[in-house]
Amino acid sequence: MAPTQPPESGEESPLNPAAVLVEQLARMLGLPMDDLCQHVAQGAPTNANGTINVVHYAAWLNTPGVPGGANTGQPMAQGGDNE
Repeated sequence: MAPTQPPESGEESPLNPAAVLVEQLARMLGLPMDDLCQHVAQGAPTNANGTINVVHYAAWLNTPGVPGGANTGQPMAQGGDNE
């Protein structure tokens, strides 16, 4: 197996789901940056360098009582199914 080559200049590096920049995650999820920053301020888990692990963030959103999370008793946005 050939060693992995670093991206050439101008190319994006592969996304590491264990360490996504807040800006990248907001763009990926289609969330306003303010919403994601508010989640971090409310206790969403971050890595020591300020990046976010996507799996940990998803688990945090599904924790009962998290404001704006999936278990608030409010309908999910964009066709989500709460049943």
